[in-house]
Amino acid sequence: MSNRIFNQALAIEKQVVHLYGSLLIGTTGAVTSIKGISIASIVKETAAGLYTITLTDAYDRFLMFNATMNSNAVGGSATPTIELANDPATMVADFKTKSFKIQLLDKTGAAANAVSGSVLYFEIIARRSSVGPA
Repeated sequence: MSNRIFNQALAIEKQVVHLYGSLLIGTTGAVTSIKGISIASIVKETAAGLYTITLTDAYDRFLMFNATMNSNAVGGSATPTIELANDPATMVADFKTKSFKIQLLDKTGAAANAVSGSVLYFEIIARRSSVGPA
């Protein structure tokens, strides 16, 4: 446990929430395990590299999704790109649905499953308040 003194981050957005989690990927992209507070579930869809992330709480506005893939496989995880698979207008305007999809892509831009044993580390940033900048 760190004994440092940390400062609160300041933002123009009101009540910004940062959620962190990880997804351990198994054979054929299967969800092996997930970790993260406020992450209700992560479900592997039938399409290659497509996952639905569901949160335990609804938020007023989606702000950002950051992710990085870690793999001990030779050549990496085979999926160096992760993108949101939802309509951008819907994600920004209303994030009360609690869930969104991410798509893993290989080096050519095609949908692909990550190598078994890969770990996806992610951060979800959302706004809890309906008051704030548009």
